[in-house]
Amino acid sequence: GSQGEPLYLDVCTSLQVEDRTGIFVAGGRYGLGSKDFTPRMVQAVLNNMQRRNNSDIQRPFTVGIHDDVTRLSLSMPGRTLVTLPE
Repeated sequence: GSQGEPLYLDVCTSLQVEDRTGIFVAGGRYGLGSKDFTPRMVQAVLNNMQRRNNSDIQRPFTVGIHDDVTRLSLSMPGRTLVTLPE
């Protein structure tokens, strides 16, 4: 298996090449099976990344499907994120 998704690997490699240490990077999978990446999925990823301690952040993660094999799915927020301007 791969060490991560292509974008995650590109970001990690770029940081390492530029000697940018101490930057936390977490990767996950989204939009599986041609599903749309919805505002609720964005909110789930943001909720995950905003946890108080880095050790509590789930990584890797899956968003958009119920992953009953790897059990890496993030919980979706109960309410819909409003994305329209007021």
